[in-house]
Amino acid sequence: MHSMSGMLDNFCEAYWMTAQTLSRVVDGGMSQKAVLDAIRKRYAAGLLLGEVRKPEGNSTVTLGNALSRYAETGAVTITAGKGRDRIVRCGPQFGELTGVERRLAGFLQQA
Repeated sequence: MHSMSGMLDNFCEAYWMTAQTLSRVVDGGMSQKAVLDAIRKRYAAGLLLGEVRKPEGNSTVTLGNALSRYAETGAVTITAGKGRDRIVRCGPQFGELTGVERRLAGFLQQA
């Protein structure tokens, strides 16, 4: 398990940055591309500020998986938009996102 901790930190940091960014999604929603761009920018800022340490977590695939997982839990909804664009909106469990964010931050402080 100890050998896997570095890889798990990548995911934890990615999910934490995603939760922070999603907490700023307005009821009207944002395009999925804009949300992923905002998450990547937030992650880059987190690296500069020393909030996160693993640049590997700032990948399109990992952040996309985090966004999909939050959609599965109902924190956000992802629906079809114009053309190929998809829209991310607050989901029925959006209020629980703050608790998830705090738990992830607590875990990262212990690591």
